Amino acid sequence: MRGASYEPPYLEPIAKIQCNNSLCFGCVSLDSKIYLIGGEVEDTNNPGVSIPSKDVYIFDMKSGSTEWKKGPSMRSGKSLPKVVALDGRIYAIGCTPSHGYIEDAPKPWAEVYNPITNSWTDLPEPPIEILKDGWIDGHAVINNGNKILVSMYNGGGFTYDVKGMVWEKVALKPLLERGSWYGRGAVVDDVMYSYYHGKVYGYDLSMNKWLESPVLHLENIVAAAVTPDPLTPGYASPCFNAPKVTNTLHPDAVPSGFVVNIGKKKLGLLWCSYSSGAGQRKVYCITFTPSKYCNAEGKIVVTGAADYMDYYRQYTQFIVEGQLFDDCFAM
Repeated sequence: MRGASYEPPYLEPIAKIQCNNSLCFGCVSLDSKIYLIGGEVEDTNNPGVSIPSKDVYIFDMKSGSTEWKKGPSMRSGKSLPKVVALDGRIYAIGCTPSHGYIEDAPKPWAEVYNPITNSWTDLPEPPIEILKDGWIDGHAVINNGNKILVSMYNGGGFTYDVKGMVWEKVALKPLLERGSWYGRGAVVDDVMYSYYHGKVYGYDLSMNKWLESPVLHLENIVAAAVTPDPLTPGYASPCFNAPKVTNTLHPDAVPSGFVVNIGKKKLGLLWCSYSSGAGQRKVYCITFTPSKYCNAEGKIVVTGAADYMDYYRQYTQFIVEGQLFDDCFAM
């Protein structure tokens, strides 16, 4: 009934993992399976010190089991690897050197998993600049699935050609002029979409620049749904020269969110906000179709046509256990 109070359902975990590398791992889905890759474990020879892990855990959604199974270990330990499923294989790229030194970088720095042979294979070593940068901020699959783009912490950018098996340096300075880009980028028609504090922004890969305006028609949906987080004294944005946010949504209101490809040029936007329950978050979801056009001023603009989840609402919401919204991907 319209106007009636709505109590979002509580989502029960489909599986909980019991392992030592519960932080700094990468995760991805391939077919019916979810892969948890790398992370950090305690050094048995140096208690209290964490080291990158080689471990891989696999959960099969079709198995009927709630248990994670141990998969084949990577050839080198990786903390905070960026993982990508592409053409039936999984790529695990990079990590953060424990002390920021090149000699701490894993060898191999990147590798690929073949589920048919159930084994990992080294990828070619990247340019030395990647090893110097260490930290990867963002990553995306571009060029019709032929290349993996990675954005480095200090502003450098590189692509890995999946078929040619070569690394190439690319200019990404414009990408960082509007603020750092974190996590996965979702690409539709040469525009890469990412989420930042209640808005979705598009980066035109063909023109190597940000579109001037965020994706239209989405911000009001997000702002109407969000329960703002308590304001944090002394809060500082992680992005330099960050995009301005309107008064409808305080920068602290939405701590994390993701844009993901869900197929047929449709995207999913998921974000979370504060829940009054201890150790809980409210998670929201919008599905939308981006449309790019040139407006009367000759500027490229993208609108987002959001689907209706029911008769009244263009978003769904759930309550989940936990405080950290770490990653999101489509199955």
